[in-house]
This record gives sequence, C-alpha cells and structure tokens, in this order.
Amino acid sequence: MNPNLRRRKGLIVAIAATCLALSPAVAQSAAPLSQLPPVLRTFVGDLKEALNLTPPQQAQFALALARTEEVLPQIRAGHANMLAAARSELQKDIPDLAALAQEKDGTELANLALRQSARTEWLRLYAMLTPDQVAVLKQHLGTVLGRIEALRQWLPFGELAAS
Repeated sequence: MNPNLRRRKGLIVAIAATCLALSPAVAQSAAPLSQLPPVLRTFVGDLKEALNLTPPQQAQFALALARTEEVLPQIRAGHANMLAAARSELQKDIPDLAALAQEKDGTELANLALRQSARTEWLRLYAMLTPDQVAVLKQHLGTVLGRIEALRQWLPFGELAAS
C-alpha cells in the first residue's frame, strides 16, 4: 500500500475517532440551546434536523453551538456595561461624549472578536457540508431572510432600512 495513502487513512481514522469520542460530551453540554433566543433556538434545532448531519458534522455542530452559547453572555455583559456607563455619564452635568464613544468602540471591538470566534466554528461546519446539505442550508437561510424582509414593513423607517 502507498505510504501516503496509509498515512491519509490513518489521519482520517484518527479524526473520526476523536470526533466520535468528543461528540457525546460536547453535544450534552450544548443540548439545551439555553443561551439562544427562542426564535434562534427553533431555527438552529430545525436546521440541525434538516441537515441530517454525519457524526463528524454533529461533533462540529456541537462545538460551534457551544462556542456560540459561550460568547452570548459575554456579548450581553458588554452591552449591559456599555449601557451602565452611558447612564452614569448622562447623570453628569456635562457628559463626556468622547468617553461614551470610546466605551462603545471598545465594546464593539470586543464583541466583534467574540462573534468571529463563534463564526469560525460555524464556517468549519459549513466546510464539512455536502452539496445537498448546502442546498438545505441555503433554503433555510432564504426563508429567514424572507421573514426579516416581511418584518421590515412593521419597523419604523422600514423603507429606509431597505434602501
């Protein structure tokens, strides 16, 4: 047998074994989808079911979901801190708007890094999907975008947001 082929087979077996070993523990920790808003929780659950993921894909899905649930409280805390700082600053006779802007920028940068760390895990899953699974994902995302566009009519200045 070709040594490169033997090495490649060994690597594939090792990766599959690692994914299978990790998937129950990771899936259990992320199973409740507790940190996700209800609408997103439903979407993620429905999408996972529709994708019919393989065991390695399920392991990556669980990792991505766990990372998402890990960063959500941190993002929320950053926003809460920013709001508290804004309220505190506005109690002053002469608020320091530059300090508020700096606080907002710092929070946005921290949140960007957190969102990107979760996104990286989701993109790893996306790279593992088959063309049929990508088509399912595309359909689900198209449905969500359609709902967002339909809701836009009820938002103030919705016509401005669309342009």
